[in-house]
Amino acid sequence: MRALAVLCGVVALSGCISESAVTDTSRALAKQAVDSAIAGRVPAALVTPVTDCVIDNATPSELASLAAGAFTGVASTQAGQTVMTIAGRQATQSCVVGNLGSGLIGSAAAMTALQGAWL
Repeated sequence: MRALAVLCGVVALSGCISESAVTDTSRALAKQAVDSAIAGRVPAALVTPVTDCVIDNATPSELASLAAGAFTGVASTQAGQTVMTIAGRQATQSCVVGNLGSGLIGSAAAMTALQGAWL
């Protein structure tokens, strides 16, 4: 977490890179951590849509925690717990159900796998 905070602070103070670039980098790192945390829990076809829903419903501090874990390579258990917390939120579950219903992923078996993974 400190490494990411220092990196973000240096980048922000330098003025060379915009705040949105830092945010984009944090989100990309957080996505890596979420992908790793859910990869063995849901079918491969669901990883990206589920990760997107988790990232979209994470708080800024959760994103920072996930990104820091991915940046330092210490994402394991804490990332899994953070992902489970985010995944348990109604908004995250609605996002996933919306993706299932919109045809991104479409099967009752996929929804059952998701429920078994984190509910």
